[in-house]
Amino acid sequence: MFINQIQQLVRQINDIISQLTDDEYSRPLNVFNGSSIGQHTRHVIEFFAELEQGYQNGLINYDNRKRNKKLETDKQFALDLLNEFTSACDKEDKHLQLSVDLQHSPTMGMIATTYYRELAFAVEHTVHHMAFLRIGIEQVKNIAVPTDFGISASTQRYRSSCAQ
Repeated sequence: MFINQIQQLVRQINDIISQLTDDEYSRPLNVFNGSSIGQHTRHVIEFFAELEQGYQNGLINYDNRKRNKKLETDKQFALDLLNEFTSACDKEDKHLQLSVDLQHSPTMGMIATTYYRELAFAVEHTVHHMAFLRIGIEQVKNIAVPTDFGISASTQRYRSSCAQ
């Protein structure tokens, strides 16, 4: 259902990130309060990884991500894994449970969800972090970033309707 949109986003990320060196990819940036382009990329990848694992076992817990440092420093490893997870997203919908960390509570809460609902979230989450990636990329390298990179589909539609 979302596979074409996800693949388009991943293509955009691949096109931009592949133009960076590993140093540029992993460099701490003041604009990110010391985090890097690689850390934002890792964050996106690990949400897809958690969604894939949750599809298999019925429970998604985004707070339980692995935070693999290699994803932050080795851009090719990160891009390969991102491609792998997003290619695996073309599955049937099914009911899942989402674990949420409730503030000021010693226990985790559970919310009923579906795979397609979580894929929709993953798409929006990815676009959100692409906006951060744009800011970071502009700090480290002069790369022509597509105008729609990091802009949600609804904002693109709105802007298009205003231009007419």
